[in-house]
Amino acid sequence: MEDKKCATVFAMLIILFASNSYLRLIQCQLMPIVSDNQVKTFIVFVEEPVGGVNLVNDEELTNFHRSFLPNNSLDSGEERMIYSYRHAISGFAALLTADEVLAMETKPGFLFARLPEEVRAQTTYTPEFMGLSEGGGLWWSSQYGEGIIIGVIDTGITPTHPSFQSFNAVPAPPVNWFGNCSFGPNVCNNKLIGAMAFRRGRNPSPLDVTGHGTHCASIATGSPVYDAGVLNQARGTAVGTAPRAHISVYKVMNRNTGFEDDILAGIDQAIRDGVDVLSMSLVSGPKQFSDSSIAVSSFYAITQGIVPCAAAGNSGPTASEISNDAPWIFTIGASSTDRRIKGNRDTR
Repeated sequence: MEDKKCATVFAMLIILFASNSYLRLIQCQLMPIVSDNQVKTFIVFVEEPVGGVNLVNDEELTNFHRSFLPNNSLDSGEERMIYSYRHAISGFAALLTADEVLAMETKPGFLFARLPEEVRAQTTYTPEFMGLSEGGGLWWSSQYGEGIIIGVIDTGITPTHPSFQSFNAVPAPPVNWFGNCSFGPNVCNNKLIGAMAFRRGRNPSPLDVTGHGTHCASIATGSPVYDAGVLNQARGTAVGTAPRAHISVYKVMNRNTGFEDDILAGIDQAIRDGVDVLSMSLVSGPKQFSDSSIAVSSFYAITQGIVPCAAAGNSGPTASEISNDAPWIFTIGASSTDRRIKGNRDTR
């Protein structure tokens, strides 16, 4: 009888122990593999797949990039992969922890990874000031940029602005144009032929909410706007430097700031779409060329026959210092002007 009691107690202890272990196992399984507040966006640079990117399609390239990740999604279900880049750099942007990046360093093909840096936006009478004439010279011989596609990497665009009206001299987009207009039907035209936006792997509206992208796009390729002026001063015809060129806009900044992972996505898409020129009125902090997303992606662009143009910057930080000074970038800045508006609105 005593043995039966001992056996019963022993069996109950085993059941309780097993149940407790099972509950602990369940609790462990319910704990997040990676807490969402531990992860950050990293830009990961890797070697190209064997044979180069031209031998793989988009899905195969994304899967190749996913092979570097510990898994495809966080415990919350959010996708780790934010962007898989094909043209701007060899690499991707993903949600990772610092420890996961360290573990990734042991994988063949890994080069390096870093956090994306914040990038800031930088800023019509210019043609006359530069000596460009409608009747002859460089402006006339270049046909005012006819047939060229300018990709503007900025804060988006206001498509209803008069600078983007399609006038008769602007031809239809070339046959090698592969972009699209996220604004929907009847918004884009022969002047504005493409518009996309990039933010944390999503594609919101490319509408400009600050005016910076609209301003820069109109400087590059704005259609003629007659009787334009500022504060009723300096009235005349406002026209872009290449008024017969096409424009495609890639919104990568909001409120005049953005991050490198989104900017790389915009540049990557612009190269894929078939632009001829990249216009980038934005800067990041001073760094080596190899650490600059703008410099690296511009180098990729120029190997594809695309001309990268970027702002020299507004803030130095000291006199005679510029940003975006990689030798393969056309660095643009205004060193002089021949007029000013005084406080009394007297234009000189």
